Amino acid sequence: ALKVRDKEINDIVNERSNLLSKIQKQNEDLNSLSEMKKKNDLEIFELNRNVEKLNKRLAELSNLLVSAEDRDRKNKVKIENLGKKLNQALAGKLQELSEYQSIFFKKIKEALGDRTDIKVQGDRFIFPSEIFFESGSDIIQSNGMEKLSNIASSLNEISQNIPIDIDWVLRIDGHTDKMPISNNEFKSNWHLSSSR
Repeated sequence: ALKVRDKEINDIVNERSNLLSKIQKQNEDLNSLSEMKKKNDLEIFELNRNVEKLNKRLAELSNLLVSAEDRDRKNKVKIENLGKKLNQALAGKLQELSEYQSIFFKKIKEALGDRTDIKVQGDRFIFPSEIFFESGSDIIQSNGMEKLSNIASSLNEISQNIPIDIDWVLRIDGHTDKMPISNNEFKSNWHLSSSR
């Protein structure tokens, strides 16, 4: 009976020891889980904080974008207004130039008289070289000097009436004879044209 009882006591002690081992293992597992939970909670906290920072930065960037778009809209309106004003100013200057151009053409036509050999093409007067020069010569004839003098007087008169702030150009192109030339004085028509 004592042996049976000792055996029962041993079994109970072993069972108690096994239970204590299981409880200790479960406590360790719980502690490990608790540590993992703390670690996870810390990671979640960090993630939430980073998300919060990103949301703030996104809000700042969004505000900057809205502000930039607003400035762009205002600048586009300013540019459009400046463009309209510039176009109006250019149209006014063009009108003013057209008026002076009309006066200029009228005066030049008066100075030239009723010559049918002078052509007007756009804003150009084309004079045949025969008006000013004899064929193969670079010396202006006397009646050519008279015509040039009339044109020069008209130009002087007109230029006095054109405001200083209007840029205008008088361009004179020299041309050569229709007949090919080659002599001691002019080796080619190009040389004659340059001399004229």
